[in-house]
Amino acid sequence: MRSIRVLDHAPDAPQWNCRDCGDQWPCAERRREILTTNDPTMARIHMSVYWPFMVVDLTRYDGTTTLLYLRVYGWIPKHRP
Repeated sequence: MRSIRVLDHAPDAPQWNCRDCGDQWPCAERRREILTTNDPTMARIHMSVYWPFMVVDLTRYDGTTTLLYLRVYGWIPKHRP
């Protein structure tokens, strides 16, 4: 029987804060986990799964996606170090 792994530092929508540490998601720990298991391209693909849901939930409060884009993608390096 397969078990489902519950991710540490997972998002809590619709506020999109980390369930474990309470920081804005993706928190520093989750970003570190994503970057150690993915190259930058795969990290962007991984985060793109969350992007449309975050836009819907978070832009209803401030109406802008610029800061949200930086929060979701700005920490991912352009190229593999």
